[in-house]
Amino acid sequence: MTTPGAIKNHIKAIRQTRQITGAMYLLSASRMRQTIKRIEYNLEYMKRLRATIKDIIIHTDGQIRHPYLNGRKHDNTCLFIVISSDKGLCGGYNTQLLHFAEEQMAKFPDKKKRLAVIGIVGEEHFRAKGIEPDYCWRGVIQNPSMYSARTMTDILCEEFANRGTDEVFVIFTHYKNAMQQEPVMIKLLPISEADFRDVSVEYEYRTEILFEPSPEVVFQKLVPQFMVGTLFNALIQSSTSEHASRMNAMQTATANADEMIARLEIEYNQTRQLQITNEISEIAAATESIKEKAI
Repeated sequence: MTTPGAIKNHIKAIRQTRQITGAMYLLSASRMRQTIKRIEYNLEYMKRLRATIKDIIIHTDGQIRHPYLNGRKHDNTCLFIVISSDKGLCGGYNTQLLHFAEEQMAKFPDKKKRLAVIGIVGEEHFRAKGIEPDYCWRGVIQNPSMYSARTMTDILCEEFANRGTDEVFVIFTHYKNAMQQEPVMIKLLPISEADFRDVSVEYEYRTEILFEPSPEVVFQKLVPQFMVGTLFNALIQSSTSEHASRMNAMQTATANADEMIARLEIEYNQTRQLQITNEISEIAAATESIKEKAI
């Protein structure tokens, strides 16, 4: 039978763990609220940028010839960017994302696949499966920034220009709300006119538009900015989803700790009561024995 002292020590240990999970819940909730604001700001920026790119495409009557837009005839190599987390304790966040990434990559059996991983968890996952990533970025997801997105964009543009890859995909977790996050995959390069069907043009022009020095040059300057914004959006969406998953996991852990403490306190009281009852019975029995001997 478990002693009251052992149960009391168990309760003390669980309360200490509960303090940790409670603090992590508050911290994750605070960080999630901060990153949500950044999502809203970036979406407004992307809305204007996408409208500008669509404006160029539709007012040049499809005359732009650029690898960023048209792609290549032989697209044999795909580069997948998988955005995971650097830390654990966030429920099934990484498990769902990495499983989804493997499913999506398996849909391209006839193409050479290259891999870039953001986050220590994803990096270790693929290495454990014998897949060595071509690029790894650690610490980026903890504090997403435009600088990080711009650095990655420079590498991707160089890879695309040097024919190191023909297509670039980004796999990340889309934040819907605090209770729901969904892994998604988007195509970053090359872009197509179909990607901008949901975008409304800000101005309607009835005259011919001249682009200086040329539509191709303007387009070449805009697309990297579009890539930076898209990557930054994927980073902050993933970061927000991670904080939301960790917040939910810590909330569940705290609730479970409360249930365990309540159950152990009942067990402690019952064990303590039984112990006291036994002690009273032993005292009573000893008293009766002494009386019998005295008689």
